[in-house]
Amino acid sequence: MNKLRFFRFGIFLLCFTVLFSGCAKTAEPLPSSDAASSPAAAPQADFVLPYTESDGFNPYINNSNLTLMAADLLFDKLMIITPGMEAEYGVLSSCRVSGLSVQLRVAPGARFADGSEISAADVAASLEAARQSEGYGPRFSNIQEIALEESGGVSVTLAEPDCLFAYLLDIPVLKASEALAQQPTASGRYTYGEDKTFVKNPYHAGSVPYERILRYRLTGYDALIGNLSLGNISLYASELETETTGASSLRQNYYKMNNLLFIGVNGAHYPDEILKNTPADFLKRPAGRRAVSLLIDRQLLVEKVYYSRGYAATGLLNPAYPDMLSLQTYILASAQLDEAHKEIESLGYSMKLDGYYYNEKDERLSLRLLYYGGSSHKRYLAELLQNQFDAAGIELILVESDDFEGDYRQKIASGDFDLYIGEVKLYNNMDMNSFFSESGALRGKLDITDGLSEKYAAFRLSASAAAELESAFAAEMPFIPLLWRSGAVYSSKQLPALTPSISDIFYGFDKLIPEKE
Repeated sequence: MNKLRFFRFGIFLLCFTVLFSGCAKTAEPLPSSDAASSPAAAPQADFVLPYTESDGFNPYINNSNLTLMAADLLFDKLMIITPGMEAEYGVLSSCRVSGLSVQLRVAPGARFADGSEISAADVAASLEAARQSEGYGPRFSNIQEIALEESGGVSVTLAEPDCLFAYLLDIPVLKASEALAQQPTASGRYTYGEDKTFVKNPYHAGSVPYERILRYRLTGYDALIGNLSLGNISLYASELETETTGASSLRQNYYKMNNLLFIGVNGAHYPDEILKNTPADFLKRPAGRRAVSLLIDRQLLVEKVYYSRGYAATGLLNPAYPDMLSLQTYILASAQLDEAHKEIESLGYSMKLDGYYYNEKDERLSLRLLYYGGSSHKRYLAELLQNQFDAAGIELILVESDDFEGDYRQKIASGDFDLYIGEVKLYNNMDMNSFFSESGALRGKLDITDGLSEKYAAFRLSASAAAELESAFAAEMPFIPLLWRSGAVYSSKQLPALTPSISDIFYGFDKLIPEKE
């Protein structure tokens, strides 16, 4: 397949999008059931997926994690994002983005499992179904109109420029007449077989390692790990923060995601006579926020908190995207304590013999960090940050909240914090309006200047502005990026390794070699 190298500026000038809410692959709890007992263990030579009776196969009307796993095998996608975060053509042969206009073309010869060709009408209907769906809808809120062109393509009109719009198109293609059907005609590597199986799609160009996929009924998460360990189930994918209980005995393959952990900063403005040499004054100043960023060892956080299931945030944008890391020269994965000390001292603080910084009133530089205590990962992250702040001469007072939807959110909304640990799931085109727009859900008390907003707007129009955006962000640091989490695919020990990606957990599936019985 041809790949779109979106950050090769000489070929494409495209851009990014971030959204606060979860996207279509967000895992949901499996329904508990007292239904009939599960079938006997499957032979190891078969590939077996879990299912529940309530699951359909249309990802636009059923957003359960098991449905989305099956959809990766049953339906081809308009675009595919590779393990290296490159955009690769799927059903589409071209995607041209210019300002508010997007033109899509369907690859010739692509067919559904009944032999009918995939048409522009199918692409348009699939995009509209995704736009109207609960799981995919929020990512397409920027779309104003979807229309068929007389030339045989699909035209999309956007409300705002989005030069990386193609990164949103990792969505399944369904027949136009079946966009809301429970069991739409397959278009992917497999189609529906007898006795709750999937079988090879004879009209699909790709090869498959298994002629059929068996399905094994689950009654809940409590049975998941045991069945994986026994080989009754071959694979399960999860984007959840916590490791599935008992999964350490299983093969784990990780894939890059757009889940950003960050430190939110209270940048609210008050009269200088009130702020002078206070924690609020320290965080109001770019030098203070830069100092916080410089003292953090991001690589240590990745290794200790997430057991290397992630990677350091070395800038505003995800460094895993092609050519992005080369533009991020301002934020390092390791701590830079000497530079942090210079920034702190530039604001009038002096370190005393106890190892902490004090202002001219002999008040210790002390900051409060709010975090959600219901997550063991967030709690450990807060503790490690406390140690790193302490080593740099800043007292960090931890404020735990176990009520995420209530107390935690209320404290952030009211500004009852100096710093807080946050996490946002960005869509694949990295629309950061949640941070940068006046009504953005994550903006809160952040100090976003007009100059930085202009750099972000320029980036939305063209990815060639990415370097300037990164430079401006590193200078102002309105919030502190920490790390990007990875998703995990858990598989039985008998299953050879996959190379999953954020849009296809079965990426590279054709290269698997089935185990012999």
